[in-house]
Amino acid sequence: VNLPVISFPSLTTIGENATISYLTASTDILFPELTTVNKLTFQQLPEVKELSLPKLSSMGDLTIYTMTNLTSLSLPNLTTCGIISLNSSVLLTDINIPSLTDCQGISLNGLSELEEFQFPKGFDNSFTGSVTISNCAKLTQLFGPSEYEGDITFTLIKGAETLIPQLVAANNTPVSLKGNLKISTKERTGDIEISNIQSVGGTLQVTTSSSKPLTPFQVSFPDLEKAGSLSTTDYGGWIES
Repeated sequence: VNLPVISFPSLTTIGENATISYLTASTDILFPELTTVNKLTFQQLPEVKELSLPKLSSMGDLTIYTMTNLTSLSLPNLTTCGIISLNSSVLLTDINIPSLTDCQGISLNGLSELEEFQFPKGFDNSFTGSVTISNCAKLTQLFGPSEYEGDITFTLIKGAETLIPQLVAANNTPVSLKGNLKISTKERTGDIEISNIQSVGGTLQVTTSSSKPLTPFQVSFPDLEKAGSLSTTDYGGWIES
C-alpha cells in the first residue's frame, strides 16, 4: 500500500485494538495526541525507522513485529501496559520507556543488534511481570530490579557464540527470582554461565527445544544458593551450581 505517512493528529483514545501492518511505503506513523489504547500492533512496516507515541500513558499489549529498519522506540509517558513484545526488528537498539511503573511482561525476540536492555527506574526494586528473551545474539545485560516476581525464559539460538544476558540489579546486589527460570536451547554447542542469580523460588528448568546437542555442554549457576525445584528435559549436557 503506497501511503508514505499515516497520521491521526487529533486522535486521543482507541477503545479497542489498533493494528498498523503491511504498509511497505510508509515512513512515518504519527499518533501525536494518543493517550489510551487497548492492544496496539505494528507489523511489517519496513520503511519506518523511528516510532514515537509521545502522549500515550495507558494501554494493553504492545506488539512490534518485523520492522526491519526500526532503530528507535519512544514511549516517554507510558505508565501502564500489558505485555510489551518486540519481535524480529533486527536494528532496534534504542528503547525508551522511562515512566513505566506497571507492566505485565517484557518479551524480546530476534533483536539481533540489541546489546543492553534497561528496565525503567520504576522497577529498580521489583518487576512483577514475565520476561522472555529469545534469539537476541548480542544481548549481554538486563539492567533492572533485584527481584523478579514473574517467570523468566531464555531461549538460545544455535551456536557456541550465542550470549546469555546477565541480570544486573540497579543496587548491585544478587538477583532473586520468585517465579520459574527456564533455559531453553536450540542445538546449543557452547558452555553457558548464568551468574548473579542467588535464588529461584519456582522451578529451574534446562531443556533442549529441538534435537539433543551433538556435543554435551555445561550450564553453570555459580551464584545460585536456593531453588524451589529442578527439571531437565531432553538435555544432553551437565549442570553445575
